[in-house]
Amino acid sequence: MPLLCWESAIALDKAIILSGDGDFLPVLKFLKEKSKEVIILARGPRTAREIRQFAGSNFRDFEYLKYLLKFEEK
Repeated sequence: MPLLCWESAIALDKAIILSGDGDFLPVLKFLKEKSKEVIILARGPRTAREIRQFAGSNFRDFEYLKYLLKFEEK
């Protein structure tokens, strides 16, 4: 997956990564160097510290989003 992101970076304006795995950090840095917007969507407690620090305000926690995305049953 990181290799696919790397190769596709030229065509992207924005990348939304659904992982908090620290192995993605080199790819995320590469995307940012290419002036791409990077958003991380992951589970807060399971996200690598380096990823959270890198993403800053562009980190979204799944646990928080579940309260924003409430579905009502019919």
